[in-house]
Amino acid sequence: MAEILAIKPAAAEEGPVTTRLDKGVLRLTLAN
Repeated sequence: MAEILAIKPAAAEEGPVTTRLDKGVLRLTLAN
């Protein structure tokens, strides 16, 4: 979880595509 949270700020700065992927990763993590 800590790794994903650390990636979030960077993803938000990179653009909508990266942010979308990050949200998908969060959803998979929550689902697991």
